[in-house]
Amino acid sequence: MAHLLIPTDLSDLSLKAALFAVDLFGAEGNTFTLLHTRSSYGLSSSLVPGAIDLQRVEHEGLAELEQRLRAMRDMTGAQVRRMRALGPLKDVVREAATLHDIDLVVMGTEGRSPVSYTGTRTTDVMLGARVPVLEIPVELERLSVRRILFGDDGRAIGPHLLDPLATLARFTGARITVLHIATARSRSRADNTAAFARAFTGIEHASITLDSNDVEQALLGLAVREGVDLIAVLHRNRPLLERLFRPSTSKAVALHSRLPVLVLPS
Repeated sequence: MAHLLIPTDLSDLSLKAALFAVDLFGAEGNTFTLLHTRSSYGLSSSLVPGAIDLQRVEHEGLAELEQRLRAMRDMTGAQVRRMRALGPLKDVVREAATLHDIDLVVMGTEGRSPVSYTGTRTTDVMLGARVPVLEIPVELERLSVRRILFGDDGRAIGPHLLDPLATLARFTGARITVLHIATARSRSRADNTAAFARAFTGIEHASITLDSNDVEQALLGLAVREGVDLIAVLHRNRPLLERLFRPSTSKAVALHSRLPVLVLPS
């Protein structure tokens, strides 16, 4: 079954993200790892005053978070693990995903506060992870995924890149709409029809093409009109300068959408 990594700052907001993860994927047979990270600056040694107390607070905070999760959801048949680590969140998540065979990272976000797992920190994880990352706006009162909008960038999609999306759709019974946005700068479009048919076998799906020079607004506009529950995009690796001066569509959508966003690594 699935192993889900849930970064947490021990707040009520991150608890809500954990609750959403259980609601979406169920508890039976799944593993949920609660991850708390902090900067190593000035706290990497037990000789530093206050470091030991801080470690105890983190340990107790994770234990309390797990206790609250179990009190609010039936976790029968699930494994709940706790993990503490030093270092930037995006680096810790990347390493943990590799070492612990993580299938999906689930993060809650609210606004762009620099002191919690929101805004750019969430986006950094999305763009740096080698596993799928699901961003869930914690302002949602309930999470039900019945309609998924996937943004097709017109480039060839290799085998298995869409597997996480297909797994989610099968588990929730969701319908997938594939959206290709044709812009004035678009080059020849790869025909991914066979890739979609193969990945989405047994899943209700359809394709739509829109002409627009604003990729982000086209995605979000259609999502609103169609009552979409979740947006999914592929994150393509790009040269450093292009990433710096022309942020990827996945980053733009993650920052501005109030819908859950699933970013699939390519």
